[in-house]
This record gives sequence, structure tokens and C-alpha cells, in this order.
Amino acid sequence: MEAIPKLLAIPALVGILVAFIKIVDAIAKHELSWKTFTAYGGMPSFHTAFVVSLTTVVGMNEGIDSAAFAIAAIFSMIVIRDAMGFRRYIGAQARIVNSLTAVKKTQMKALEPLEERVGHTPLEVLMGGIIGFVLSASLYLILP
Repeated sequence: MEAIPKLLAIPALVGILVAFIKIVDAIAKHELSWKTFTAYGGMPSFHTAFVVSLTTVVGMNEGIDSAAFAIAAIFSMIVIRDAMGFRRYIGAQARIVNSLTAVKKTQMKALEPLEERVGHTPLEVLMGGIIGFVLSASLYLILP
């Protein structure tokens, strides 16, 4: 496998595995629905696993002193911060708006409830990072 396809394939495989983990988790909790495939948040963090995977393979391929690794690492920090911070605030605001609209429900029938689970907890991010790193480093060493 050439370097560029390998750099694309490994994060894609990690993403597929994390999505599969989320589906298995939903089945185990008897919560499998279409929302499982479209919702944000949950264990482990897909976004974190994906960007950590990308950063890992770029670092292994180009070296951790390369510009490409620096760009990937900074990109990862922004995505992880967004997944854990900003999107969690959005979820908290959605809970407040939903509770306010519940009081006025008869007057606001057309308003759909906002999605409240849009961010990640620190544990979900940590697990996504561990999965992204370990799986990517392993695949990088195993794949030709």
C-alpha cells in the first residue's frame, strides 16, 4: 500500500470501527434506531478517534518534526476542543430551550425539540483518542 492511500485508509478504517462500536453499544442497550446513525456524541468520540488516527499516521509517515504533523496535530486539537467544549454548550442550551418550549407547547406545535446530546464527555474523548492512536499505530505497522 502506498503512503498516501495508507494515510487515507487507516483513518477511514478507524472511523468505521468506531461507528461499529457505537452500533454494538446501542444494540446492547436496546437503543438502536435511525438516531444511532445520525446523532452526535456518544462513546467513543468518532471525531476524536478520526483526527487522532490522522495525526498518528501522519506522524509515523512524515515524522513528528514535520510541518504535516504540526498541521494535523493543531487540526486535531481544534476538532477535539470543539467536540468536547462548544458542542456540549450547544447541548446545554438545547435542554434549556426544550424546557422553555415545553411550557408553551400548545402555542408552538410546529417547533421540533432540539437535539440535546451534541457534545462529548472527557471520557468519550479519551476513549476515542486511545482507540484512534492504538489502532492507527498498529495498522500502520501491519499494512504494507
